Amino acid sequence: MINIDKRSKIAIGIIIFLEFLFLARAYIIYSFLRYDSLNGDGVHDPTEYDKEFLSTVIYSFLIMIFLSIVSILIFRKKTNKAF
Repeated sequence: MINIDKRSKIAIGIIIFLEFLFLARAYIIYSFLRYDSLNGDGVHDPTEYDKEFLSTVIYSFLIMIFLSIVSILIFRKKTNKAF
């Protein structure tokens, strides 16, 4: 079992906080483009925005998981076990 260091917990917290900020920003842009295309001068194919938004969310979660694992591996506690 891996002991999680305090620095690793802080890094994971920052990564998750930035992830939520990014997803909120992406949703605002997505909703603006989708509803502008329905009512304004935007592209008249809103399913294109649905696919792009879904792929952005999936890539974002994968990157968040990868960065969390890397931060755990970098900041993990080293235990000195005598053999």
